[in-house]
Amino acid sequence: MQPAKAFQSFRSTFLWRGMLLFLWTIPLVALGAEALARSPLGAGLPTPSIGADSFVLDAKLYALESQIRRDSRVDCLFVGSSVSNSDIDPAVVEKIYREQTGETIQCYNIGIPVMTADNTVAFSRALIQRFHPKVIFFTVLPRDISPFEFNADFLENSAWVQHNIGNPSLSGWLVSNSYAYRYFLSWRYLLIPANRVKRNAETASLTPKGFQPAQGVHPPDPNNPFSTAQELQKIWDDPAHMASITSALTLQTQGTQLVLIEGPLNRSSQVIGASQSAWDAYESAYLPPLAQALKANNIPFWRTDEISLQIPSAHWYDWRHLNSQGALTFSQWLGEQLSQNSWLFK
Repeated sequence: MQPAKAFQSFRSTFLWRGMLLFLWTIPLVALGAEALARSPLGAGLPTPSIGADSFVLDAKLYALESQIRRDSRVDCLFVGSSVSNSDIDPAVVEKIYREQTGETIQCYNIGIPVMTADNTVAFSRALIQRFHPKVIFFTVLPRDISPFEFNADFLENSAWVQHNIGNPSLSGWLVSNSYAYRYFLSWRYLLIPANRVKRNAETASLTPKGFQPAQGVHPPDPNNPFSTAQELQKIWDDPAHMASITSALTLQTQGTQLVLIEGPLNRSSQVIGASQSAWDAYESAYLPPLAQALKANNIPFWRTDEISLQIPSAHWYDWRHLNSQGALTFSQWLGEQLSQNSWLFK
């Protein structure tokens, strides 16, 4: 064989073998990523992403999936906006429940900041379909059912949520079933240095149970209460607001119990005195229709006014968020409520 032809043949064979090796590498890497993500070693890797533009959700969802693989079940999920995210420590709730009942429950906090009631309902439907919790605890504030510029519509419309509420798609199937694909999405995000900084900042304080405590104290501004008296007096005039609550009631299914929890609010004399009219409207105009709708549908509604009064101002982050000290007290109280209502887990 002439040297030129021999070289050409060698080059052709080399390229062909290289292509075959590359094609074999892809499924091997994918299988390795799947196995690693589903093992305890996966905790040491960057969190796989579902492509919903939320590093907090990515971290929480993967931790919840890992917990369920370990424990074979999840008994309760805490859902809602930042008031759920920063106020409820499932580890404390579980501890109190175990001490008072002698039984063990497995819970997780998957509250996401800026979620509205509508966002929460869509997200919770996906969680129920995917993980089958015994109880969904939805912590709600007036802000959650009112129009709000900052919300989590991007999450509600994500492929993961839509696929798991009955709107299937290829991308939805992949983020629901393939860690290899989710790692690819993470890799694509983290190629950008600013995203790596943002991810670390947003997820650094997350606990293994999805609790994200707030630190410090931001004194409430009397000119910026949790809501105005005018807004609260007219909140149910808009049919869309009650429709949000009615939609939430559908989360109670044959296998899942729904419990609504009144979001804790700073009720110190300084705060109430600064906006007495708003508090009056909250008690007389906002709460009664909400409580009546829940009672008519046999949905438990747990008020938090008494425990909120017991939490000192130094344990509040602002009007409607507790700091880590306040969250400890509130989570202990919540564990006691679960203990007194152990029928929820039967």
